Formats: sequence, C-alpha cells, structure tokens
Amino acid sequence: MKSIVLTTLSRRKYWKKIHLYLALIACIPLLLIAITGIILAFDTYIRGLNNPQTIANPNNLPLLPMAKIINKAQQELPSLTLHMAVAPKSSWHPYLIYASKQQGKKRPFFRLYINPYDGDITLIENSPSLPLTFIKRIHRNLLVDQPGRYIVAAVSTILMLLGLIGVYLWWPMRKRTIVYALKKKQRLSLHNLLGVIALPLIIVITLTGITVTFKKVVIPFVYTITQSPPLLEPPNSRQKVNSHKRVNLVLSKASEQYPLLTITSISLPKPNTFKPFVVQLRSPNDVHPMGWKKAFYDGNTGEKIGFHDTAKQSIAAQYNQLWYPLHTGEILGFTGAIIWTLVCISIIYLTYSGLLLWNTRRKKVA
Repeated sequence: MKSIVLTTLSRRKYWKKIHLYLALIACIPLLLIAITGIILAFDTYIRGLNNPQTIANPNNLPLLPMAKIINKAQQELPSLTLHMAVAPKSSWHPYLIYASKQQGKKRPFFRLYINPYDGDITLIENSPSLPLTFIKRIHRNLLVDQPGRYIVAAVSTILMLLGLIGVYLWWPMRKRTIVYALKKKQRLSLHNLLGVIALPLIIVITLTGITVTFKKVVIPFVYTITQSPPLLEPPNSRQKVNSHKRVNLVLSKASEQYPLLTITSISLPKPNTFKPFVVQLRSPNDVHPMGWKKAFYDGNTGEKIGFHDTAKQSIAAQYNQLWYPLHTGEILGFTGAIIWTLVCISIIYLTYSGLLLWNTRRKKVA
C-alpha cells in the first residue's frame, strides 16, 4: 500500500514538473495571444465605431438588396475583380465585398465596405492596411510570418495540454476547491477552479486555432477519425465563365427558389474558369451564422446546377464549415464576443497566477 502511495506521489510530482516547464515555455506567447484575442473578439464593433459612415442610417432607409450593391460596385470600380459579397449580419455590419486588382505581377486583395442603406462605398482597404492588422498579425503569427504561425499552433497545443494536466493534478483535491477558492481566496484553488470551468471552451478555441494553421492536415484528419464520407464537390459551369453579368439573375432565382431562406453571401466565379456562382443561404434555425445551405448556379446561364445542405452531411463536413465561427465566437454573435473575451481573460489570469504560484514555491525552496 505504501509503495502505491509513493508511486502516485512520484507520478504527480513528475506531471507537476511537466506542467511547470510547459507553462514557462508558453507563458509570453500565451499572454500576447490572449490579450490580442480580447481586442479581435470585438473587431466588427471597433470597426463600426471607427468608421460610423459604413453603417449610418439617419433617414431610416430599408436595407438595399445585394444585387444593387454588387452592380454599384462593378460600375464605380470597374478595374477591380469582385470575388464575394457578404450581407450584413446585424446593424453593426455593412455590406462587404472582397475584390482584387492585377498590378503587374501582383494581385492585391481589397475589402469594400458598403453602406447597406444608401449603397455608398464608404471604405476601401487592401490587406496590409486593414484596421487592427498589426494586432491580428500578433495574434496569428507573433509578427514573424509563417514560423510564427507554427509557434502559435504549438503554444495552442501546449495550452490544451496544460489544461488536461491541470485537471489531473486538481482531481485529488477537487472536494475542497470551491470552498478554498470562494471563502478562503486561496490562489491555487482559484487557479484550479477557473481552469476547470474554462477548459471546455479553451479546448474549442485551441483546436480551431490549430486548424487555422494546419487546415490541410486537420480537416482530412477529422474526416479520417470520424469515418466521414468525402466532402461533396461543387458542380462546375458547363463552359468557361468570362463575366459576372448573370449575377442579378442568380440572386433573383435564389430568392424565388428559397423564399424562406436568407441570402447571406454570393461567391462570384473566377474569370476564365468553370467555377459556378455559389449562393449561401441561412434558415432561422441554422447554427452557422452564414447558414449551412449552398445553391450553385451556372456562371454563364444562371441556371441552378446543384444544392448542398451541410447540416445533413457528416460531422467532419460541418466542422469544415464551422471551425472559423467557432474560433472567433461569431457563432454566438455579440454574446460570443463576450464569452470568448472572458475565456481570454481567464487564460491571462491562469498564466499570471501560475507564475505567481511558481515564484512563491521557488522562494520557499530557496
């Protein structure tokens, strides 16, 4: 019996050291990722406050249809190639159009912010000048490009491991955690309690964050472990598409064919390809903020050539479409921004309190 107790204590001591070393390795990147995550959770609302003209509606005008927005953008900016138009998700969102322009050997991408009530193109941004770009770069790659993306993915993995090891270390003392944390304000118990409460959402955020960097590896892996059938390939247009002149017809048909669904976006075919128009549709009960359903239309004739409903497909197909809204909290709208902010604050506190606990023990040993 004594040997069993000693073995258990030795095992706990070993995992405590692993927990400590992993935390010391990851603490600084973790703090940077969590702090920037708080800001990025409110990216849309910060942009709306900084650029109120993108959503202003002093005359209480109705929302303009997407076709008018696209037509106006094509007329006013003929040198741009339009790729996608996204409808406003709330009163804080303008119409968004993603576009690009050939400039020599380069093709920079642009975002067009279009007031949804009067159709004015109120803001044009290229990728390097996007608001909060500096903060996004810290969050995504720590300002060191591709190597930084690998570091962020590694730190995300470490965070998940820290949470799981933390639960293992906490389990023997679980009965007194709440009392010690809430009544005695014991730092270790507060650390444990917050870690256990936040762990499920931390796992969601870290797994989806790893997907950002290693999507080409993670998505096939999810399909493999869930034994899901391959993702349905979108149908092609019958001939090469050279223009977007059928966009009005496509949007009109989508509205007629799916009167109970909301058009959330349309992807325009890339010129000189067989790509179709892709209209994304949302029903009121869809979990996905952009909707699970996609209707495909021939790029030349505007005829419907296919329809996919991801809600009726495999778990892997749903994850493939949902991982980004899960990572950003967009899946729950403003409530998601609040919850994801609280998770980031908990990560900051766990990092800070963990370092304090380590420093206190270090001083006692010394």
